[in-house]
Amino acid sequence: MKQRVRHLLSVLLVCAMVLSLLPISVLAEELETPLTTVTEPAKTPEVEGEPKEEFEPEPQPATIIYVKQGENGPVLAKDDTGTGSNDNPYASLAKAVEVINSNKAEKNFIIDVQSDLTAIECARITDKNVTIHGNGYTITRGDEFKTISDNGRSWYNPAIIEVTTPEEQGASLTLENIVLDDAKKYEGTVFAQADKSDTIP
Repeated sequence: MKQRVRHLLSVLLVCAMVLSLLPISVLAEELETPLTTVTEPAKTPEVEGEPKEEFEPEPQPATIIYVKQGENGPVLAKDDTGTGSNDNPYASLAKAVEVINSNKAEKNFIIDVQSDLTAIECARITDKNVTIHGNGYTITRGDEFKTISDNGRSWYNPAIIEVTTPEEQGASLTLENIVLDDAKKYEGTVFAQADKSDTIP
């Protein structure tokens, strides 16, 4: 009987020693919490009449147009024979804006000014987003700057650059590193576009 007890104790002691030699990772595997599977929530079905979730569209790249006044001085847009490329820039800001306005496919543009410019007519931006990179140059109002016909004011002396949105599509103008010089031809503190319903004294 004593031998059986001793034998049983020996077996238990050996088992205890074997268990103590097992790597902890083996025991840990048995104690780990089973992994849970994460699934995406089901999409909520669309209900008629409820507004759909709107996402911001990716910004469209801007088309670059180059402007550099030639040796012949300022020109009217109709006399400008450039192409707007870096090698053959437009000679007037008004021509660059005229081409931008006529482009129905694109909305965003950059005008890269490569020299000082003398403007003799208004560059009127219509329903477009335009950034003018001035590169430190100056745009000066020239002599005999063309007047513009306007429903609200008949004929008036426009600004060098104007922005208008007749089709209510939105427009913007960003000026970077450019100087606009009115050459002391017109002075004032308030400049506003008249509405056709406004009365002009």
